[in-house]
Amino acid sequence: KAKTKEYVEEKSWPGSEYLGDCLRAMVVCRGGKESGDMIYQTWLQLKEAFCIKKGNGRLKNNFATAGVLKGEKHQKPPDMLMNITLNVEGCMPMPAEIQVHHEGILELKESRDHLLYEIYRAESISSLQGAGQASNNT
Repeated sequence: KAKTKEYVEEKSWPGSEYLGDCLRAMVVCRGGKESGDMIYQTWLQLKEAFCIKKGNGRLKNNFATAGVLKGEKHQKPPDMLMNITLNVEGCMPMPAEIQVHHEGILELKESRDHLLYEIYRAESISSLQGAGQASNNT
């Protein structure tokens, strides 16, 4: 909702044509000593399955910037976000986002950081009423 409104103001109505994540999927990789390799293997499989390459899709690898303390990159928890085009026979192509998370990091992110994200994205204080309680209960 916030992004659509931003696109309407910056580009044109209805704004939804600029969204890159109308559909979302999440892959959660279990923790453990092999978790880094599991995340990498997941990337390779998704890259091949959706033909992610320059000019066809996008990878935002926040694992690569984990620990960066300068600029706005340090504000993002380590994860991997891929924008793809989902092509299903008989249907129109649909932009989608695939999120790859490490199980332990995701648990921390959802329990603490999501409320901060909601505050950042909120249009007003009144739109936050009840959001903080919902986030704390997850």
